[in-house]
Amino acid sequence: MSGYYFSHDYASRSDEKIKALIRRHGMAGYGVFWAIVEDLYLNGNRMRADPEGIAFDLRTDAECVRSVLHDFHLFTHDAEYFGSTSIERRLEHREAKTIKARESALSRWRDANAMRTQCERIANASEIDANAMRPETSRNAIKERKGKESKGNETIKRESKAAFAAPSLAEVVAFAETEGIGSRDAPGNFHDYYTSNGWKVGGRAAMKDWRAAFKRWTRNEKTFENGAHKQAPLRGLSARTQADWDALKHWGTDLDEARVRLFGGTGQPET
Repeated sequence: MSGYYFSHDYASRSDEKIKALIRRHGMAGYGVFWAIVEDLYLNGNRMRADPEGIAFDLRTDAECVRSVLHDFHLFTHDAEYFGSTSIERRLEHREAKTIKARESALSRWRDANAMRTQCERIANASEIDANAMRPETSRNAIKERKGKESKGNETIKRESKAAFAAPSLAEVVAFAETEGIGSRDAPGNFHDYYTSNGWKVGGRAAMKDWRAAFKRWTRNEKTFENGAHKQAPLRGLSARTQADWDALKHWGTDLDEARVRLFGGTGQPET
């Protein structure tokens, strides 16, 4: 059973008010009194004066409850509520003890924390003194270990920085729209081509920055549309003769039409 305890005066039956209560209602009335006292402790010494409701909870007579509340000056009444001056006094005493105990615990915690900090300072100072007393070879070994750790961390940083993640088609489209570059088909063509070759540039080297590669792709695309076939964005897709590229100049600047004429069908090279 959990909860707070409250003092039960062992001489309470000697009180004249309680004697009058027992004479009228017997020990049943005495039991009702203490049941109400318990409920007041649970409700902060403030309950609604509702004899019928209290009687229902205690499974007793409502008239007995009304008499216990009003006829023996055992409780104080305020509008619709009632309480007890002795209960109020004891609750205040209990709250004061709780606050004092909390402050004492906080003080002990602060002292323990201060002591721990002091112990850590002493331990650090002792470690420094111990390092100073070590042989030179031992200190060199420590420096060497730290140097290796630093190099290892630097290697990890470089590898992390060099890591490349291939973009999705949606990312390429979004980038093209944000930058306002490339034709309508540029993102799809760029993504298809580099997906097919494993995101390699120059045929062998792994791509490091797909955004920069896409900008270069759109510049080549624009150059091709202006007639400079030597830098056409389709180069590298398939080996073409100089005559094939020269013929492009007579097909206008429609990139889609140029692909169809070169590759036929969908305008994409055979893989």
